[in-house]
Amino acid sequence: MCGDQVYIEAIAGVAAFIVALAGYRIYKTSLGLCGALTACSFMATAGLIWYGGGGNGSELLSNDIASMSSNITSTPDMADMSESDWQPVKLGVIAFFCCVWSVMGALICLRVYEKVQKFIGFICGAVLGMALMGFLIDLVSSELHNLGTDIDDEYAGWQAYIEIAAGVPFSLIVGYVLRNIVAYVIMAITSLLGSFVGVCLSVHTLQCLAEIDVHHRVTLGGALLFGVGTFLVQFLDFTLTRKSSDTPEEGLSVV
Repeated sequence: MCGDQVYIEAIAGVAAFIVALAGYRIYKTSLGLCGALTACSFMATAGLIWYGGGGNGSELLSNDIASMSSNITSTPDMADMSESDWQPVKLGVIAFFCCVWSVMGALICLRVYEKVQKFIGFICGAVLGMALMGFLIDLVSSELHNLGTDIDDEYAGWQAYIEIAAGVPFSLIVGYVLRNIVAYVIMAITSLLGSFVGVCLSVHTLQCLAEIDVHHRVTLGGALLFGVGTFLVQFLDFTLTRKSSDTPEEGLSVV
C-alpha cells in the first residue's frame, strides 16, 4: 500500500538504521538525559512545594533581613518587601538548583551505569552458573542411579557438597565472563530490531517509488545480515571505547 506515508516510512527507516548502528551509544546518552530529568523533576517538585506553601519560608527570610537591618543602614527597604515581591527570587533559586541537580543527575548516571550493568550481569551469570552446576549434578546422579551403582549409599550427600565446592567457583567464573551481558543484549536488540525495521521500510519504499519487486526471503536475509553487521559494529565500538578509557589509567599505573 503506497501513498504519501511512504516518505514518512523512508524517514523512519533511516532512523531505524541509525538505531541499529549506534543503539548502545544512544542508550548511554538517554541514561544521562533520564538522570538529568529525574533529578530536575525531584528538585522542581520540592521547589514548587516551597513556592506554593510559601508563608513560613518568606516569613523566616523577612525576619532574618529585619534582624540584619538593625546593623546595616541600607537594607530597611528590603525588610519591608511583601511576600509577592519575594516570589521571583524564589523562582530564581528553584531554577538554579534545578540546573545544578540536572547536571549532577546526568553525571552520576553516566558514571555509575556501567558498574550497575556489570553488577547485574555478574549476578545473572552467577545464578546461571549455579543452576547449570545443579543440573549437571542431577544428571550425573540420575545416571549413576540408573546404572545401579551404590555410590549414593557410600557417598550420601555428595550432591550438596559438590554443589557448594564446585558450584560456587564455577558460578563466579561464569558471572565474571558474563559481566557485560547487559551491554551485549542491548546491542543485539537494537541492531537486530533496527535492522529488520529499517530494511523492511526501505524495501517497501523502493517498491512504491521504483516499482521494484523484492522477494520476502531476500528482505529477511538482508535484514539478518545487516543486523549481524551492525551488531559487530557496535561491539567493536564498545570494545575500542573501553580500551581507550582504560589506557590513561594503565599509563598512570606504570608511571
